[in-house]
Amino acid sequence: MTYETNPQLGEEIGYAVGETVELATNYWAGAVGDEGDKGKILRFAFDGRDIFAYVLVDNEVAGTQPFPLLPSEIKKVEGGE
Repeated sequence: MTYETNPQLGEEIGYAVGETVELATNYWAGAVGDEGDKGKILRFAFDGRDIFAYVLVDNEVAGTQPFPLLPSEIKKVEGGE
């Protein structure tokens, strides 16, 4: 299955496909990862109200599926790791 990456949506929220980010909250602990866990943005989507960044978090909890996160739930990794 292929998805549109929608980079223009990422520009609207200040992120880009391929960018490394980290979780900025523990809200998804146990389901996606803990605050500070890192991942890569694979694509963006708009649900009619919010823009979501689909992030593939690099841990055993998240598995191999990207998870849709709001911009308030992620932050850029300093130094572009």
